[in-house]
Amino acid sequence: MSRVRSREGKGPARNRPEDPPGGTKGECGAPKVGLRCVLSRLTKVASIMLYSPSLLAGVAIFLGGISQAAVTRAAPRAQTLRFAARGAGQVSFAMPSQRREPSLPQPREETAAAALKAKLYVIAGFDAAGRDTNTVYVFDGRKWSTGPSLPTAVDHPAAAVGAGRLYVVGGFGASGASSQTFVLSPSGRSWSTAGMMHRARGALALVALGNQLYALGGKDAAGAEIAPAEVYQISSRSWTELIDLPHPRDHLAGFSYRGWACAAGGRSPNTARVDCYDPGHHAWHRLPDLPMPTSGAGAASYGGVVMVGGGELAAEGGGIIAQLALLSNGKWEMGTMLVPRHGIEFAPYKGRIWACGGGIAPGLHPVAACTSIRP
Repeated sequence: MSRVRSREGKGPARNRPEDPPGGTKGECGAPKVGLRCVLSRLTKVASIMLYSPSLLAGVAIFLGGISQAAVTRAAPRAQTLRFAARGAGQVSFAMPSQRREPSLPQPREETAAAALKAKLYVIAGFDAAGRDTNTVYVFDGRKWSTGPSLPTAVDHPAAAVGAGRLYVVGGFGASGASSQTFVLSPSGRSWSTAGMMHRARGALALVALGNQLYALGGKDAAGAEIAPAEVYQISSRSWTELIDLPHPRDHLAGFSYRGWACAAGGRSPNTARVDCYDPGHHAWHRLPDLPMPTSGAGAASYGGVVMVGGGELAAEGGGIIAQLALLSNGKWEMGTMLVPRHGIEFAPYKGRIWACGGGIAPGLHPVAACTSIRP
């Protein structure tokens, strides 16, 4: 979600189309469309959605009179479907299973997330009123609890685990873009400051490679894209600038791949690019593009599998992107997220990739929903 727009007209009703005069008529015959009707209509367009995944969220939004709960209930409990791989001669594959998980205590959007010591952390972000938060929600495998508050309330931060410690970097707060680096104490009870990036930035990607963290992309408080990447040396708690990201952008999704720090998608405008920094050669490499452009998506690698999912159209009014892309044998294969959202950060946890919170419509529409994917 755009930082500029987040400060204008906050609230769940923003960017929501008006119902046409007299309501929506047709085969359902009622101004307010019920859940059964929604499912019927979605079934009829299922084949189209394979080629335009963002249509799922778009149909839900434009049918009118559908609550957030109805949108999330419309998705099946789990799915193991087969989809065609883009540009691969109609080669099909089994999409990993997805399922619902216990929801966050409160809706959140544009959060950071990471897992450490059998616990999943969802950190900061916007609340339902569009306010920055410093809340930390902790899941222990059974239930959610509230952890130690982050020292500063921010939205659009990034998190990663390196050398057995949890770090949160950047974001936007009351004073603009942040350059702060926070680290969780070994006891998990408090945060401390652990250095400052050279360039304050939010809507960035943060990727851990061994004892180093890589900050990729993002933008400053004025909305200018930040080209130089930075690397954080955990041992010295210091940041060093690297060569520029080839296509500077924000709202990108970060993941590790074969010892590289990678950034997928981003804007503006939305792109399908995937760029990876190679520390051994101090160079950037480009992976195959995503099946479709996205920004505000989540990404993670686990057990040799890379997944990128969700996002929104750059204009923040064009819809939610529902793609779930899986990198396999050098090619991206595309499915559909169980609950399409933007403003999320994927986190590997207990053998699955988790996605908690996020927005189910462009702009500020946070939810508490959590889902997971088995790689």
